[in-house]
Amino acid sequence: MKSNTLPMNNSDEECLKKYFEYKALATEAFEKQNKKQNEEQYIRIPVKPSNELLNSMAIRYDHAFGLSLPDEEIEIMRKEYPIWGSQYKTKREKEQILITMKQLHEEVVGQGFYRYE
Repeated sequence: MKSNTLPMNNSDEECLKKYFEYKALATEAFEKQNKKQNEEQYIRIPVKPSNELLNSMAIRYDHAFGLSLPDEEIEIMRKEYPIWGSQYKTKREKEQILITMKQLHEEVVGQGFYRYE
């Protein structure tokens, strides 16, 4: 019965040996990088958020935050087109969303109900 493997010479064995060495090194490097990524990392966040940050948070929270129409037109839209009109936010609704974003930011930086130790 014939073997499916080819006979190996010294250079083939050396290639395989190097392959497994490199594979072990690559695996070790990957595991180190993965471990480093899983460790706690800290970044600095300003205690007082900028308006740009709050607006970005608000748009992420409610994509319709970025739509703008005068409040009177929004009321008309909501009456005539309830589904589409409900997407627009009045000035008061936008202010309420921004207050919520400020509160969320306060919690993240440890200035809300939760305080970092």
